[in-house]
Amino acid sequence: RFLLSMGSAFITTYTPYYLIEDLGFGEAEVAGKVSHAVVIQTTLMVVFGLVSGKLSDLLRRRKLFVVAGGALYGMGLWLVAWAGSYETFVAGMALMGMGHGAYFGTDLALVTGVLRSRPHASGKDLGMLNVANTLPQSFTPALGSMVLLGSGGNYSLLFLLAGCSALLSSLAILPLRSVR
Repeated sequence: RFLLSMGSAFITTYTPYYLIEDLGFGEAEVAGKVSHAVVIQTTLMVVFGLVSGKLSDLLRRRKLFVVAGGALYGMGLWLVAWAGSYETFVAGMALMGMGHGAYFGTDLALVTGVLRSRPHASGKDLGMLNVANTLPQSFTPALGSMVLLGSGGNYSLLFLLAGCSALLSSLAILPLRSVR
């Protein structure tokens, strides 16, 4: 979850600057463009969250949906990294919404399964879950600034790295043996 939250924090923090500096929008246009993309992303997040949650309950498989969700989120970030147009940017945001929904639609069920398998460590595990959700939001802006400064303002590199982080979130789930 830490790795997916980190990928998410990059796009949340740097989207306005990306739209201005890479896609050429004026400051007055950015709020509307971000709002439009976020409405599409959120709609798909809700739909895919409901569908993946239902399917994971029916199939009694959690990891499959969490892995697929992280991978979709990463691919959405990679699409944004190579977007040369606003339409491609929105398509990347839509893909991130699908991945976000699939991931979080089943991740909490997966976490609950892990907590049940470790009843004496549940408090510590819940604390770690909270840190995984919040810590990336604290240091991602500084890390992103270093990437942008070191690369001459290359947002493609920044979002490629964010996509790698999201993809790694999928791979980090694979070793879990206490849940399916």
